[in-house]
Amino acid sequence: MAARAALRRRYWASVPARLRLLRAATVLLTVALGTLLLVAGLTTLGTWNNVAGHAAPRTTGAAHLDLALHDMDAQAANLLLSNGDAG
Repeated sequence: MAARAALRRRYWASVPARLRLLRAATVLLTVALGTLLLVAGLTTLGTWNNVAGHAAPRTTGAAHLDLALHDMDAQAANLLLSNGDAG
């Protein structure tokens, strides 16, 4: 109990002591936030490099896609008209 009272008197007895304690807490929180942002930035940079390093799939053109969609529509229409009977 006496040690606690001594610490209380030491850290909270005067305004300069309170300011030193608040300054230390502020510096500690600033360092923790800076470290957190640094780690998050490095992780994001690593992920970005992984994504940028892969080659994107190439498209052959919209005409091929249009033909494929029309073919799918025709096949679906044939299935519906034939009542699901493939033969």
